[in-house]
Amino acid sequence: MSGNEMNCLSGEEIYLFLEEEISPSERIKIKEHLLTCDKCKEALEERRMFLEALKDIPLWETPPDFTIKTVERLFSRKNLFAKGIWLAVAGSVSIFIFLTLILNPVKYLSEILQNFTNLILNFTKGILVFLAKIIKMIIILSRTLFLIVNIIIKGFSKITTLITPEIQMMSAGVILIIISFFIYLMMKKVSRGERI
Repeated sequence: MSGNEMNCLSGEEIYLFLEEEISPSERIKIKEHLLTCDKCKEALEERRMFLEALKDIPLWETPPDFTIKTVERLFSRKNLFAKGIWLAVAGSVSIFIFLTLILNPVKYLSEILQNFTNLILNFTKGILVFLAKIIKMIIILSRTLFLIVNIIIKGFSKITTLITPEIQMMSAGVILIIISFFIYLMMKKVSRGERI
């Protein structure tokens, strides 16, 4: 590689050269440098190819109903309800803090902040205890389910040694029909909005 690396072109200079946004004297200096510097020639060629590739990319046109659909999604009932809840909570907290500061002297501010901190800590602690209990229940239920499935599999393996293959197929069909019926009933209740 030849050329002085200290005088190599910056990315900005290369782009200005390619876009022809530099003075003629600067353009001549850059051309002279490119005659002696392989690194800058390579960088120039890469950026030229990049700019050519950009020119081939078609402009993205938004669909005619883009704005309407976007506004509908932003202000759908679901989003407005969620935003309304957060606004109500934020407004209530703001009003509470404002009234507390006006009705109580500043000397009680530290007590208020301490009580608020304790409230948040107790709430967090309660949620964590609740989550721990739920996780414990899930673990117990999964172990119980595993044991039940294990017992059923062992029972089926013992039964299959005693029953002929034809009766086994018939039993499997009946079980599948019963399971399908229960799934159908649950889906029917869910579609009506009933609890399962």
